[in-house]
Amino acid sequence: MHKTKNKIFLVLFFLIISVSASFAQQLKLIVSNIKFESSNSLTFDVYLQNIGSSPFTFSNAAFVWNYDPAFLNGGTASFSLESGYSDFPSSALPPSALLTTSNIIRTSSNLPGSNGVIAAGESKRISRFRFQTSAANFNGTYFNLSWKNSVTPYTRVFGWNSVSGLPEEVTNLSFNVQQPLLVENFEYSGLLTNNGWTSHSGAGTNPISTTTGLTYLGYPGSGVGNAALIGNTAGEDVNRNFDSVFTDGASVYYSFLINVNELSSSKSGDYFIHIGDRVSPTSFSSFSARVFARVVSDQVNFGLSNTSTATYGTTNFSKNQTYLIVVKYTINAAGNDTTKFWVFSSGVPQSENQAGTPEVINSTTAGQNNIDAIGLRQGDNTQPSVIVDGIRIGRTWEDIVTIPSGPQLAATPTTLSGFTYFVGGGPSASQSYSLSGSDLTPASGNITVTAPTNYEISLNNSTFTNSLLIPYSGGTLSATPVYVRLKAGLAVGLYNGEVVTNSGGGATNAIVTCNGFVVRPEPTNHVTSFSGNLGNPSYYYINLNWTDATGGVVPDGYLIRASSISFDSIPNPVDGVPISNSTFNQNVSQGIQTATFGLNGGTTYYFKIFPYTNSGTLINYKTDGTIPSFSIATSNLPPLPIDENFNYAVGSLLTQNGWVAHSGSGTNSITVVDTNLSYTGYQNSNIGKAAYLTNTGEDVNRAFEPITSGSLYASFLVSIDSAQNAGEYFFHFGPENTTSAFLGKVWAKRDSISGNLAFGISKRNNNPDVIYSPPIYSFRTTYLLVVKYEFNDGGTNNDSIKLWINPVLDGNEPAYDLIVGDSGNDAVSLAMFALRQATISTSPKLFIDGIRVATSWIPVSSQTTFQLSVNVANGWNMVSVPGLHPVDQNVTTWWSGKDPAANVFRFQSGYQAVTSVQPGSGYWMKHLGANTYNTGDEWPAGGINIVPHDPINAASGWNLIGGYEFLAPTAALTTNPSGLISGFVYGYTPGSGYQVASDLVPGYGYWVKLTAAGQININPGPKANLKLADLIGENAGKIIITDNAGKSYTLYVTNDSKTSLDYFELPPVPFSDMFDVRYTSGRFVEELSSAIKTIQMQGVEYPVKVRVEGMMIRISDESGKVVNERIKSGEEVTISNPSVSKLNVMSDIIPDKYSLEQNYPNPFNPTTTIEFTLPEDVENVRLTIYNALGEKVAELVNGKMEAGRYRYQWNAGNVATGLYIYELKTNKFSSAKKMILMK
Repeated sequence: MHKTKNKIFLVLFFLIISVSASFAQQLKLIVSNIKFESSNSLTFDVYLQNIGSSPFTFSNAAFVWNYDPAFLNGGTASFSLESGYSDFPSSALPPSALLTTSNIIRTSSNLPGSNGVIAAGESKRISRFRFQTSAANFNGTYFNLSWKNSVTPYTRVFGWNSVSGLPEEVTNLSFNVQQPLLVENFEYSGLLTNNGWTSHSGAGTNPISTTTGLTYLGYPGSGVGNAALIGNTAGEDVNRNFDSVFTDGASVYYSFLINVNELSSSKSGDYFIHIGDRVSPTSFSSFSARVFARVVSDQVNFGLSNTSTATYGTTNFSKNQTYLIVVKYTINAAGNDTTKFWVFSSGVPQSENQAGTPEVINSTTAGQNNIDAIGLRQGDNTQPSVIVDGIRIGRTWEDIVTIPSGPQLAATPTTLSGFTYFVGGGPSASQSYSLSGSDLTPASGNITVTAPTNYEISLNNSTFTNSLLIPYSGGTLSATPVYVRLKAGLAVGLYNGEVVTNSGGGATNAIVTCNGFVVRPEPTNHVTSFSGNLGNPSYYYINLNWTDATGGVVPDGYLIRASSISFDSIPNPVDGVPISNSTFNQNVSQGIQTATFGLNGGTTYYFKIFPYTNSGTLINYKTDGTIPSFSIATSNLPPLPIDENFNYAVGSLLTQNGWVAHSGSGTNSITVVDTNLSYTGYQNSNIGKAAYLTNTGEDVNRAFEPITSGSLYASFLVSIDSAQNAGEYFFHFGPENTTSAFLGKVWAKRDSISGNLAFGISKRNNNPDVIYSPPIYSFRTTYLLVVKYEFNDGGTNNDSIKLWINPVLDGNEPAYDLIVGDSGNDAVSLAMFALRQATISTSPKLFIDGIRVATSWIPVSSQTTFQLSVNVANGWNMVSVPGLHPVDQNVTTWWSGKDPAANVFRFQSGYQAVTSVQPGSGYWMKHLGANTYNTGDEWPAGGINIVPHDPINAASGWNLIGGYEFLAPTAALTTNPSGLISGFVYGYTPGSGYQVASDLVPGYGYWVKLTAAGQININPGPKANLKLADLIGENAGKIIITDNAGKSYTLYVTNDSKTSLDYFELPPVPFSDMFDVRYTSGRFVEELSSAIKTIQMQGVEYPVKVRVEGMMIRISDESGKVVNERIKSGEEVTISNPSVSKLNVMSDIIPDKYSLEQNYPNPFNPTTTIEFTLPEDVENVRLTIYNALGEKVAELVNGKMEAGRYRYQWNAGNVATGLYIYELKTNKFSSAKKMILMK
């Protein structure tokens, strides 16, 4: 009994001391490596870090955390300890993991004792835990976990006092949960845009792709996955987003590994990585914390800025060596956002204090109050090529330097380049890298170094082999040099991207990429049969040809050099100095044997050709022996005047027909189209074909003999399809062969208020020096423009430009419409006219035809007649006369085959019979049989007489009109006063009824409705292409009615008409025996969403078939007894009863699938609309809105709903700016989309 009492006393004494004693050691408890194993399971590690100055002996501990139970997504939590993941013996592990309450997880304490030593500055992992929910998935991807360090139960750590043999509690505990906002280790291959990144600039141009990954000892992203190669030329920029950081005073940290692998010894620098506030994945331009790199004398400097101008650090870094960069950006709502960055060559500081003084601190008023994306950028050729890897983004320093777990191997540099020798020699000179390791397992062993196929390795730079072993001990490999060289005896070629593999010690392999090449000596022989000829046009192109050199060392390519002076003026190239292609230099590969030069007219040119091997700085020219040479003279430039009527094959390129591309060659080349433009009295009217300019792409020119004084005129016909508010020029003059000196520019723009067209001119400058006409002109209307360049004496910037729009053509130069003389330099000479397509954002789309370039005004045209061909059908036709018949205007003179028993009718407040006809009016004419009327057959071979294109007087309401001798797009019709035309213009097709007309074709009649009396102006233009779907919507349903004679008409049902339904009113019903189908409203388009509509049929032969496409309707006759059917899409019903002349139709539209549409507007403030469809009745429908943390903020729907389309509006006035997610859920369907609230 006495012994038992002593034992109880000792235990109590032990507990009292344990609780009362304190320990001043500085320690930090860290949660790190939070990883989602699946949608409902994650693991995390717990580390104990000694941030004091002396070793710490760990005894025992108990851990407690708070978490948000909403993260369980309605499920039940489970929490467990995972074995095999500790740096301590088993006695140091918590014996169990516990769930205490709905928001607390914790562990029990291990037994006291000496359970392991943590050196000063060292971190050791205590254990790994698994946390799960019974739900299918967690509510989000951010685990809101925090240490509980006050109020029982709370986290406690004890050290072991070896003197007293008792545990002592640590009072200097600090806590951290490391959870990065983004981790990108490029654990994939290929384009970044195929793997979670989105292009926001330069999409598809030099896209960023992966390359071999980087290693850096102690960094968590070291040796994981691949890396991103960011090139040194302009190209695609990409971005990825992360959870927004927008709190005033908050910081965003981002870190990455960087290796500058630039070959050049000098690059002036640009930024290649940044963070910022993006509007959408494809709209990202608000950048902050931009990191720059430059190369000066083969040394690297890094810089920083919130703008495009960097502050560079003074430290010189090395190319082809891997560094760790950490960037800190602090949000300041007042505007002075501070950015800092550090560059490390070794080691990973575990805190900002340990990191020391930043390389650069940059503070600016330019910054963002919201940071939610990171971007990789390829600016231009001023920035060096770099490799970026291991990107980590977080809210704290600890988030981005998460403690790496397990053994580590690192090689530096990770790239060795420049191995080379001449073929037949070798090996190359050696280079070396340094290999080191930490926490290797087992504690002692070997690292295996394996060389790639074409390289060999050594530890002493003397004895080289394919594989070697490097011993280590104590779990550490001290920095060890490994030498590498390119093997001897290799064939000519590149040996790039081959990797030396360093493996062992339980670490991820560290690899070193090797780049080298074996090159060839100078070519043995020159080419033979070097000669040439003139191309098309002969004043510009010279085509050269030869027979490639053979025997001995065969060339890789040839450099052709030219001169306009003499053979002696052509210098020999120098070995090691590649010559870029230019006007007088071209490089051609072996096997091509042709080259084409574009040069000036009327000039003799001299050429020499030099063979070479290799390329770049290793290029080796043959300049000895007799160098082949050739000379030839280009033709003189064409004299003025020049007429260009595009009388070429349809679809052919202008560059195939004597035009020269001076910009964007081969991109969206300008083609010849099958139409022409006309303008009464203009000598180049209605001749040949036309060219069509379609925005961005190739610009072309034609040359003429230079003009240096007097005046230069260019006249042309143009019809503008579309133009932008900003305006752009599409025609200009220039000196011969210029690519930038453009003068006499002709512009077009759309007025933002009226929507009308305006023409403009400038001499040399662009906006704001452009002078525009009033915006009174119409799109899709042919205009005659004349631009004049006047050379004025007495200065270098006093020449003037004049423009005429639809001038009077009587042979005399009239008063101009516009004149300009901007401050740009005058032309020394002008020797070409050009067509320009510019950029898609500003350029007009247009037809151009009938170009005349001369030194004098337009002469008078003598055209008075035109040829005509018109097809008429058996029965009633809508016709017109586009000019005057040379005999008389009697109806039988015009149509000798008309039905003598039927009158010809015009329409003027009703039908009126006529015996003679006049241009401008339309008529109903009944014909016996079908016939084609032609000049030279039924009409005189000399043609129909042209009449003035006077405006047509028209009444309010429907008018039956005809056009003139030219094709006139209906979209180009205008009125006096303007804007009187209501709805479509209609023609009539026998057997099909009224049809929407895109053009007024000479010889046919058309219906036009005006809202008030006025005049109709008929304007020429290219053939139009009207798309009905643009007005009624792509998803409009169709009701197709076809009678027994094959006559057919289509009625439409729309739910998203782009305009008023009155726009679809048909002309007056034709004669009672004529086929006509329409709604009783008089329209051919209706909505069925709110009422029954009635279809009326006239002149049909029974039986009649009614077919439905794109919808489901119910159809019945007026009584509902003869016809009463539900018709689905693709089905039809046949009506045989002639008494049925009217049909009632109603909507029976049910969505055919579930859908959740994108909200609109987006971004929004504060309200937005969400639409969805249900194809069936659903018992439980939920429409829920969550914030970026996965927290529910609103529920718009929760209950039973019938099949149909639904629309709900959400007012977000009571929530903060940010990213939100809305989700539609049923028992069969689930979909979620993102939206952005921007207040």
